[in-house]
Amino acid sequence: MQQAHEVLEKEDPYSYYRGKSEEFQNLNSNERAMRSVYVGVPTAAFLGFCYYIYDQEQKQKQLNRAKLLEEGDEQIVTNWSATHEVTTRRFFQPQSLEELEELVKKAHKNKTRLHVIGAGLSPNGIGLDGDGMISMSLMDRVMSVDKEKKQITVQAGARVSQVLEALRPHGLTLQNLASISEQQIGGFIQVSAHGTGAT
Repeated sequence: MQQAHEVLEKEDPYSYYRGKSEEFQNLNSNERAMRSVYVGVPTAAFLGFCYYIYDQEQKQKQLNRAKLLEEGDEQIVTNWSATHEVTTRRFFQPQSLEELEELVKKAHKNKTRLHVIGAGLSPNGIGLDGDGMISMSLMDRVMSVDKEKKQITVQAGARVSQVLEALRPHGLTLQNLASISEQQIGGFIQVSAHGTGAT
């Protein structure tokens, strides 16, 4: 005997919202205006409050950033091989050329020393200084690649690995490759580092 199945109509999950929409359309202009104010004002107030909190957080971050650039931050710095360590009284990490220039101007004006540090790969700790240090790690942008001239322009903090990644799409590489890809280009050039050669 064939069993009969009752077919039930599936409930519309949007019926509530569709009904509210129809209800709103049946209101006159004054009622619509009042309803919009009733809903819109609390929403606008909430969004305004959220923006205020976000704005205050951003301003505080800027103040903290300015304070660090003004005073520096005492930090313990260890070289890559962990053979040397120093507590430097002023540690700076500029994010732009303008910030870097400002730090150098202040150091010159106050006759204080700022030692530039890269990735800290030197095993003899020559890059460490207890008076003041500037890390270039946040200035690591690849600015441009000129395939015709086979030339790449980067900021000093760019690492060898980043440079290789930027060159690869252009079918280029470095003539000398560092044995440690985390070397920063500024230090790589400064100490005339060589490597294993192109492969």
